Amino acid sequence: MKTDILLNNETNSIPLSNVVKAEARKLIDTQVAKTIIITTFVLTLAMFIISIFRFKNAGSWTDPFTSISSPSSTILPIIFILLICEEWTRGTALVTYTFVPQRNKVILAKFTILLVTFLGTILTLYALSAISSIIASGIYSYSFSWSVDIYSIVKQVLPLLINMLLGF
Repeated sequence: MKTDILLNNETNSIPLSNVVKAEARKLIDTQVAKTIIITTFVLTLAMFIISIFRFKNAGSWTDPFTSISSPSSTILPIIFILLICEEWTRGTALVTYTFVPQRNKVILAKFTILLVTFLGTILTLYALSAISSIIASGIYSYSFSWSVDIYSIVKQVLPLLINMLLGF
């Protein structure tokens, strides 16, 4: 039976890793979530292109980060609002409550998805910031610093984390 594959034979419950996989699939499987992700991606790429021409003399490679991350920090928390609110639809409630009656395991899985999404978003945004700085320095012939202090990283990352947690 298919449920035997899902269940942990020792504790007769579904392992957290399976719940995380199911919640990750539910996060990106809806039409609204796909639209939000595509919109965020397109707006982030637009801000990436704008930042190339906006920062003509950036002091550090992280200077474009704030403008590049603005679509993500504004729109991405909506996905986590949907992730929490979708739990009350008829289909997901029936399946989730039947297979995982422990709500703490489902909430922990959703929080794990939030952290993984947050880390992936931050790494992608910093990569785009570095690429933007490299391209802009090549176009406008200036040099920038690769050094960055922890305060500026916290100052740039904290708003995105707070917005995602508010969406959660």
